[in-house]
Amino acid sequence: MRVRHILTFGLLLFSQLSYGQYWFGLRAGGHRTSFNYQNEETILPIGGRELIQNETYSPVAADYNYEFGAMVTYTATDRYAVHGELAFERINKTVRSQDGAYFIDNSFKYSYLSLPLFLRVMAGSEPVHYYVNLGPKISYLLSAKGTIFIDDFNEVSQGPRDVKIVYDQSDGGDISTVVLERPNRLQYSLNIGGGMMLDLRTGGRMMIDLRYSWGHSHLGSNTESGLLAFGENAEYTNQVLSFSIGYMIPYNPSELLKGSSTNDLMQTETTSSKRKKKSKKKN
Repeated sequence: MRVRHILTFGLLLFSQLSYGQYWFGLRAGGHRTSFNYQNEETILPIGGRELIQNETYSPVAADYNYEFGAMVTYTATDRYAVHGELAFERINKTVRSQDGAYFIDNSFKYSYLSLPLFLRVMAGSEPVHYYVNLGPKISYLLSAKGTIFIDDFNEVSQGPRDVKIVYDQSDGGDISTVVLERPNRLQYSLNIGGGMMLDLRTGGRMMIDLRYSWGHSHLGSNTESGLLAFGENAEYTNQVLSFSIGYMIPYNPSELLKGSSTNDLMQTETTSSKRKKKSKKKN
């Protein structure tokens, strides 16, 4: 008897949750990344000298690149939803010295796999819906590479050098690799943003999204980092402003309950109770 009640309650609860709707889709766009250093007075031990970063670097300019990924949204009600994504992001960074300072010309490319998760609050009605997002993002550093050049290379008749940034001391030592000590390959940020969704005749939705990401993890530690010898300070966070367009299609799990499964179960319970009552009266 208890098992039947539990089963009835579980199915009723599932049927209520299934009134929500899922949306699956893809998005692609671009972003602007700026870089926030923990300490711009960092000492750069380049070429046997000790140079101060803010006296050596030109202001490190914001850079632009792309991102794309898959997304899913669970709409619990017309007002609230949970939105998640799995996205690939490419970030560029260029470091150059100021006029008259020690010559540095470095360019780096970082590739991330990111997982943002948002609480979404929505407004509007068909065919235009508006929303705001707030939530965390976890990013995993897949790879890093770049081109480095400092004045010392001229002394040995070398031009810019293409390098891969590695994360294990045993992988270093080659002129084509630079070791990043104690990297934060798993990085965290807080995201806020908003956008709009447009219902289409196909049954899907077009999404236009704008968001800002505050990074809270440094790329790595400067302690004994091979990057510091080439003028690359690793103790900074990424601040990212992104714009993207996506397309989503709906999936409603309540379709699985067609055939009145819940009603059938409740009817079975009612019939069983009636039979028991009749049996008691006969006795």
